[in-house]
Amino acid sequence: GLLPGLRKGSLYVHQERAIRAAYGERRNVVVATGTASGKTETFLYPILFELYRQHLSGELGEAGVRAMILYPMNALANDQRERLGEIANFLHDAGSEFRPTFGQYIGQTPNNRSDRWQNAADREEERLSGELVFRDEMRSTPPHILLTNYSMLEYLLIRPDDSPLFDGERGTRWQFIVLDEAHQYRGAKGMEMGMLIRRLKQRLTAGGRSDPFRCIATSATLSSGEGEDDKTAVAEFAEELFGESFSSSGVIFGSSQSRERRSPRRYHAFLRALEGAFLVHQEGRDQVVLNRKGECAAGMESVPLEIALCRECGQHYYVGRERGARLQEALAAADELQTRGLSTTVADARFAKPLDEDLIRRLAREHEVLITIEEGSIGGFGAHVMQFLAMAGFMDAGLKIRPMLLPDRFVAHGTPAGMYEDAGLTAHHIVDMALSALGSNSATMPRRA
Repeated sequence: GLLPGLRKGSLYVHQERAIRAAYGERRNVVVATGTASGKTETFLYPILFELYRQHLSGELGEAGVRAMILYPMNALANDQRERLGEIANFLHDAGSEFRPTFGQYIGQTPNNRSDRWQNAADREEERLSGELVFRDEMRSTPPHILLTNYSMLEYLLIRPDDSPLFDGERGTRWQFIVLDEAHQYRGAKGMEMGMLIRRLKQRLTAGGRSDPFRCIATSATLSSGEGEDDKTAVAEFAEELFGESFSSSGVIFGSSQSRERRSPRRYHAFLRALEGAFLVHQEGRDQVVLNRKGECAAGMESVPLEIALCRECGQHYYVGRERGARLQEALAAADELQTRGLSTTVADARFAKPLDEDLIRRLAREHEVLITIEEGSIGGFGAHVMQFLAMAGFMDAGLKIRPMLLPDRFVAHGTPAGMYEDAGLTAHHIVDMALSALGSNSATMPRRA
């Protein structure tokens, strides 16, 4: 069977609702739930269930793409490739006759085994179970699941060599069109993506495709609200993007956990967004360099930051090595609070302006106490956060906010550890601040800080 190879444990409520809507009810779906909420399952499972149904009916042996998953960055597609490989490997080891195939068709995909420019030998060696790794084999026998990106889809639609993916009887078997991180397709970029999807559908229908498509979009930041009006707005956005019918009942929002329940800490999982490109900031100016030792101004030492993409939330960040920041102290404080029965979230905020307002709203809704920690003085990051929360009305609802920053006084010179202790920015100070805000020296029941 298929199910043992998918996951251990139960589905979340939003995952079950999305899967039932997309597969059972054959509706177009938008999944707008939080970071690390398991949005991948909401489109991957309906696709695999449909492939398994076709396997049982004998249809899967007919060549042709069944689903296209479009990612904004190759890094996200790489992660999905590994996930599909694990599932295919499980089915192989279990002796299942169900063998779904997938292929990642991007700029770095080799043409064939002789393509030394794209390191064909390495790609062959790294081939996963069920994976097609060369362009020639995808053209000859299209994968059931096609992983690609916006730019490559443009090329696929205009190059004659790639026609076997779309034309003739093979094109009639397309069903799913999935857009991951759909919030990135707003404004001019959204118009371009909408036109690209329409060109794809026109190409497939011209070749004989007559059944409706099943369209799925996912995003962690597509909507900041969870009401019926918000669902209607999201459905209208998806209709314009896909050129297909969406209803508010097909928009899946997550439900917030009660504050009495424990929740894991929030982390970003960074992947390289631009291979070999780094950013150096000096004297108020940014410059992109092509190696970690790139220099900006003569005689000035520079510390490059890697341009990265979070595979959980889909946002871009500049990432560098931590030097004396308070993140480790915050993580240590969170561990201590967890031992006291207090569920704690650590959000590594690598931003000041503009604020990640959706993230801050979510943290404020789901926690009793919000503590900002910074190596700065009054008027910095914490002040920006409080200004936003005040204007958004969160302070009216009883949210307890505590800024922790460098004191507005002279701090005597000493060791870094001693100076941070004097300034009150160590792990035990953070723990004391959280307990004080909660009005307790010891946790008697699970709460969220």
